[in-house]
Amino acid sequence: MNITDIATWCNITFSSVYSNPLSYARHLYLNDVEVTDLVIPNYITAIKNYAFYGCTSLTSISIPNSVTSIGDWAFSECSSLTSVTIPNSVTYIGNDAFSYCSNLTSVNITDIAAWCNITFSSVYSNPLNYAKHLYLNDVEVTDLVIPSSITAIKNSVFSGCTSLTSVTIPNSVTSIGDYAFNGCSSLTSVTIPNSVTSIGNDAFEGCSSLTSVTIPNSVISIGDYAFSGCRNLTSVTIPNSVATIGSRAFNACSSLASVRITDIAAWCNIEFYDFYSNPLSFAHLYLNDVEVTDLVIPSSITAIKNYAFSGCSSLTSVTIPNSITSIGEAAFWECTSLTSIDIPNSVTSIGDLSFTNCASLTSVTIGNSITSIGNYAFNDCRALQTVKLVGTEPPAMASIYCFSTETYNNATLLVPRNFEATYAAADYWSKFAHIEGWDNIGSGDVNGDGAINITDVTSLIGVLLSGNVDAIIVEDADLNANGRLDINDVTALINLLLRGN
Repeated sequence: MNITDIATWCNITFSSVYSNPLSYARHLYLNDVEVTDLVIPNYITAIKNYAFYGCTSLTSISIPNSVTSIGDWAFSECSSLTSVTIPNSVTYIGNDAFSYCSNLTSVNITDIAAWCNITFSSVYSNPLNYAKHLYLNDVEVTDLVIPSSITAIKNSVFSGCTSLTSVTIPNSVTSIGDYAFNGCSSLTSVTIPNSVTSIGNDAFEGCSSLTSVTIPNSVISIGDYAFSGCRNLTSVTIPNSVATIGSRAFNACSSLASVRITDIAAWCNIEFYDFYSNPLSFAHLYLNDVEVTDLVIPSSITAIKNYAFSGCSSLTSVTIPNSITSIGEAAFWECTSLTSIDIPNSVTSIGDLSFTNCASLTSVTIGNSITSIGNYAFNDCRALQTVKLVGTEPPAMASIYCFSTETYNNATLLVPRNFEATYAAADYWSKFAHIEGWDNIGSGDVNGDGAINITDVTSLIGVLLSGNVDAIIVEDADLNANGRLDINDVTALINLLLRGN
């Protein structure tokens, strides 16, 4: 492909890749001399879309300080290109501008702040994804200090820069963009200040040398795949401020050993997108530096959210308060050390996969308000010996897979006495080979003070009037064993006091 003027060539508008003959010719000649070291004239302001697409003869590019934008696919498939100099004037680099520049080894700049202000329209807009090495005034950047003039670390800005070993982010920065440090595989430490409120999708994905991360108490959201593939990450601190963690945010963090928090209630309020959003899928949970084994859910929590404790193998027991009305999808999935669970009468639904593969679980008590049990809720809990139901009405099971075949065959299903036939006739509950009755008559010690007296009657009447059961022991108040509290329980309690037994 022969031309006589580079500037004229740069001013051509190509409507597609195949508008440009270089996509076939691969070699550009200027006045019969093959162009290898391309120098863009200093009065050009934009390198247009597809301008040098497929030009395999190019080995280096020098872009003048007049250029403000580099178009889509402008240097894509320049497979002999080894270095590129990006001036401070550039503010925009288009989609896939440097994609498939497979021999690129260096990106040269003169100002970090100017580089941070470039808008990259995609990951492969950034030549660092192939070059891997960033040079500032001819010195390779390893310990990156973001200037305090920067307020946001933009999408893809250091993506693929394997020369980085540390990053210091100033308090002026409020957000870390998508793919900002994606694939920075030599990065061992990063300091995230309290000014940052969001960490974008894939922001630190593939930072395989990163060993620990402390997320400050200003961060509200952690994006999809944010720390995915950080295979040497051993510890992460999640602050109380975090409200959402995106899909697979901690996927493949296979060395993760500890997740550190300071407040269980704040942890319970996090919205996890899926199993690998939650770093507990690999690690143990530490509350104020003490490993959590006996988990007590605070009474301020009304729902245990999806994936809240999934994979937390350190848990041996869980206390669920009467404030909880639902247990979310996969909430305790693969809590392999959990031995028993008592679901209170306040809970109305148990989500899909909520206790799947809790391999040490031997007993489950299900309260009398449960109306639905989700698919695979207790599947693969092969050690289950006892499943105890408090309610007289069998809860609806989503399918036969709510429990494992081993549980149906080997565990004992305990139901309120005289309701054995009701359960034996109910969908899926009938699959239990061993159904036995138990006496679920309340003791009468409504307020749990160890004595049965007139204060228990007062407490029970108060509950019936207010509807608030938090101050009583519901099981001991259900004296007629019908699975609900009503005036008949008050009568039964008064009769119990009159009889003196």
